[in-house]
Amino acid sequence: MGKFTFRVGPEEKGVSQRSREITFSWEGDVRKSRLCLLPSAVTLILVACGPIPPKLYMPEANQWRIPPERFDVRTICVLPIDPEVKELEPGAENLRRIAVEELERAGFGVVPISKEGWKTLADRAAADVGGVFDPEVGWLDVDRVEEARQRFNRSVGKQYRCDASLALTIHVVRAPWRDGVAKWDGSEETIANYLLTIGDWGWVMALSLHARLVGANSEELYFCTGGLRTLGKYNPLAAPFAPPFQPVKAEELLSPELVSHRAVLLALGLLLAARGRGSTPGAALQEGALRGKTARHKQAVTAP
Repeated sequence: MGKFTFRVGPEEKGVSQRSREITFSWEGDVRKSRLCLLPSAVTLILVACGPIPPKLYMPEANQWRIPPERFDVRTICVLPIDPEVKELEPGAENLRRIAVEELERAGFGVVPISKEGWKTLADRAAADVGGVFDPEVGWLDVDRVEEARQRFNRSVGKQYRCDASLALTIHVVRAPWRDGVAKWDGSEETIANYLLTIGDWGWVMALSLHARLVGANSEELYFCTGGLRTLGKYNPLAAPFAPPFQPVKAEELLSPELVSHRAVLLALGLLLAARGRGSTPGAALQEGALRGKTARHKQAVTAP
């Protein structure tokens, strides 16, 4: 297990003046398969005698929070992404840019909101309810937070004339892996050499993109996720007392364009399809992959 920590600036006035520490962990878990030789009447048969990895049975996810036939959103405000880690800010802004482009291509009217505009509306909503913290104990007041959230959503819809607002957030999750390949939230990533990890399995920390669409009346309309990157790589040949997982540099986590594009298409799949692009997230992914290949081909042809 290992960790790398970022220090970010002081929090909002009245909450805490101490520097916050945002800690990402690239800790992981490994389960080894033991190979043994069993004598046979004819030859020696190589079989795996280790523990059998558990199968993950995931229920069918329903991204729609309302019946699809009720969905009638034409204009979407896209909120800024706040990764809380300076090294991730360029990649987070790129994720939002890709999301805006895909929504526009799908036929939505899109209004990107700046960080200053978002902060102004959020501060005003909190002030209108007398602050979101209980003045007596200093804890968050759940009722005030909910009231401020509703006021914020109404303000966004009124000021920017949009039917709903899209919040894109980056979260740290656990990704199960087997035979050197991690699979989570629709994504796959190789974290170790296949030949050195046949039969091995476990989990590794990873980043996922969460997309949540909320109407101006604060009704949640849509929610889905898309896997981004794992936070570490597994080294099966590590020394006995060395950490088996090596961290990925923070500035590289959101840097691959194709990885970011795929995560956005996964998170917004059915939402994009709702405007006539296709019937499944797979249709959006195939179109995005084809468009990416075409763009790379054009760049190669036009390159000096």
